[in-house]
Amino acid sequence: MLNLQRTAMFIAVADTGSFTAAAEAMGLTKAVVSFHIRQLEEELGVTLLLRTTRRLTLTEAGKLFHQRSVMLLRDAERLQDDVRANHAGLTGELRITTTPEYGSQVVVPLLAEFSQLHPDLRVRHVSSSLHADLIAERFDVAIRLGTLADSRYHAALMTTSTIQPVATPGWLANH
Repeated sequence: MLNLQRTAMFIAVADTGSFTAAAEAMGLTKAVVSFHIRQLEEELGVTLLLRTTRRLTLTEAGKLFHQRSVMLLRDAERLQDDVRANHAGLTGELRITTTPEYGSQVVVPLLAEFSQLHPDLRVRHVSSSLHADLIAERFDVAIRLGTLADSRYHAALMTTSTIQPVATPGWLANH
């Protein structure tokens, strides 16, 4: 299969007319560029460049390879850009269930900013005290208190909290 890095080196040599200039432009040594061009020619089974002490000349095969390689690398760069652009953000639906208290105090305030960062992702938040069947109800994330009841799930400790009893002085006096 064609090596795109070697192809890019060949284009640089052909465009600059020099191994030295191509190497400098690519931040490589002349020896590295020369080695890769020889490897490319061996892989293709043709001579791409006629080398003399004074100049480099493209062979007919070299001219054809240069012309098509420029288009190939341009298409490869476009493909890379397209793939990155199409997958740069999150898409689809994220289903979250939380306790009412944690949901209203922590999750809901964060969802507005999260939704702006990921406009192609639909977030569905369900706040409930009931422990839902996460698989049957197709939840992606559940934020709950307590221990994990089902070993099919993976749990991670997010935070700890202290529960403190609170009462009015009047109630305490009567009890």
